[in-house]
Amino acid sequence: MQMNKTSYNAIAVLMAFLLIGCATGSDSGSPSAVKTTAGTGHDSAEQDAAESLREALHEAVTDRSQWDSLHLLVRCTGDEGTRSAEVYGNGVGIWNDRRQFTLTPAEVSSLIEMLDEADYASFADVYGGSKPSDPQPRKEKFGPCCPLQVVCNVELLFAGATKRAAQIGKGEQSAELKQLAEDLLDACEKPGQAGTVAVDLADGLEKVAGGVLAPETLSVMLHRKAEQGTDADNSGFLLRVSGGLATSRRYDAAGRLLDPVSLMLGPAEVATLARELREPRLAELPLNLFAQDYKDLSIEVLNHRKSIQARRFDGITATTHADDQAEFEQIYNSLLELHLRVLSAGD
Repeated sequence: MQMNKTSYNAIAVLMAFLLIGCATGSDSGSPSAVKTTAGTGHDSAEQDAAESLREALHEAVTDRSQWDSLHLLVRCTGDEGTRSAEVYGNGVGIWNDRRQFTLTPAEVSSLIEMLDEADYASFADVYGGSKPSDPQPRKEKFGPCCPLQVVCNVELLFAGATKRAAQIGKGEQSAELKQLAEDLLDACEKPGQAGTVAVDLADGLEKVAGGVLAPETLSVMLHRKAEQGTDADNSGFLLRVSGGLATSRRYDAAGRLLDPVSLMLGPAEVATLARELREPRLAELPLNLFAQDYKDLSIEVLNHRKSIQARRFDGITATTHADDQAEFEQIYNSLLELHLRVLSAGD
């Protein structure tokens, strides 16, 4: 999926930002709520972006012309645990990373209306967080001084815009963000709890291949990189398939990733890919295999994932796990073919 449901890179960046503040020992009197809302110190370009998103959401309540670009991710943690919902404009949703559900167009419109009425476009990037009340010497202030917990997160990709609003525990909180997140989750909970599950990864791939699970439930990552950080023949690359979108980035001869090239795969193409990944004994393959360079593979359907690293491990050669090695190479070659196709036909 375009927003990885397990990594939350945006939140990690925000956490790092706050931790850096602790590490430097700054006593500048910065407020406990980090607010970067358009209109409060942002430049005109960011204000224009917020207004553009505001208008797009308002129009989308009744106009479905841009719904294909909609990708909403909501996650909140409370006393009763964590609830999350991921929703696409076509109505496909994922509840708590475990169940696929489907919303009607009217239900998708209702979610958009909630974002519109809450004026989500004006929300700050981050609320909450706090600095230590009793500053300590710099060496003692790193890390533990700022325990961070993401209480709620609402992330949206829509109409070419990306917007994230996160609530960090402690400090000044946003009742509006929390209410919006809870309302969105409440709207998804009933269909989500009745959604379709996968028993394991093999079952998930079979259901994607058979059309029982939507392409949005499948995520694939393949990373190949030269061992010494250089790539004279430009064979290194990073391929991701998420939400049906295949994106590839090649390495140049200096070991730097080039700009991404993307290709949208149709449902039948994703089903074929799932079938190709399912046929080898994926679940039975060891976590470590042999490769002349670095090859990292991750395949995920809902909450089931398989990760394999192949490189020059001590005690592992190309013949140590010969049958498993052949199965891995079969998967690698299928994904390499997709990578080359993306470079050829993508934009």
